[in-house]
Amino acid sequence: MPNCCGGASCACKINAGEGIGISGSGSTQDPFVVTSEREFTVADNSVFNLTITGQGTAADPWVMTVQYAATAKLDDIPDVNAPTPPNGYVLTWQTSSSTWIASPPTTAPTGAVSHDNSLQGDGSVGAPLNVKTDTARGIQTTVDGVGLTDSAINQLNRKFSDAVARETALPAPDTNTLSTLVSDPGRVDYFDGTTWRPVKGDYNRLVIGGEFLALSGSYDGEGRLTQIIKQINTNSDGVGMFDLLDPTDLAGFGGVLSIAFQETGEVAFQAMPFANTDRVSSLAYFTSDGSLFAGLPITGTLLAWAY
Repeated sequence: MPNCCGGASCACKINAGEGIGISGSGSTQDPFVVTSEREFTVADNSVFNLTITGQGTAADPWVMTVQYAATAKLDDIPDVNAPTPPNGYVLTWQTSSSTWIASPPTTAPTGAVSHDNSLQGDGSVGAPLNVKTDTARGIQTTVDGVGLTDSAINQLNRKFSDAVARETALPAPDTNTLSTLVSDPGRVDYFDGTTWRPVKGDYNRLVIGGEFLALSGSYDGEGRLTQIIKQINTNSDGVGMFDLLDPTDLAGFGGVLSIAFQETGEVAFQAMPFANTDRVSSLAYFTSDGSLFAGLPITGTLLAWAY
């Protein structure tokens, strides 16, 4: 309560200060009422956004929050001196000014990178880190990366989609390079220095004279041979003729090297094969008198080599 001088004539005087309001006469009926008004405001800047919430009471105290503004930069931190760093620069510590400054990135110093024997270099500008190749074992590096040398590739079985793709493939094949074709599974060819040929079998081919039937050229003595075994069950025509191999049987072949026919059946006959333009036909004769075996059933087994 206010200090008084005492007695009936005592009077108290209360002066309001800045931001303080006083009302009432101090009597029982009109007591003094002290009021206070406070107003807080914040000033944002380019670095921080400030916010004040609350009523300033025990139940709802004032709370100030600080957030970086959208315009804030790393350079706003007191020990950073990088106002406009170039693209790709990094922060480095400068002891003379005790600040972080923008500097270009540096490569590893000599000896800073450890590695095993599969790599060489140390990562520095003068000795960049790279793969150590062993060309004696067929490993090399090119602009496309690490891979086999041409010599090593030619020591492998090279696979191609078809013969056309093989003819234009790089590197060019060495003599005796092996290859396979997706279009002809199971066939292995070798390069003779000029062209691709089927791998030779365990026997030598000695062809004296010509082929039995040439469709697209003569046999070269080394090309791939296909053994044809065909069961014949047909009828001879009016002059005793019938086909042993028709154009459908010979599709894709260059010709027939040799042919043999084993006759079967209840009536003995003899078949005489002959080359007939685009097929192999035969004339049949009775073995009893040599007359034509005309209009009669023909059965037997054909064995031929096509190229």
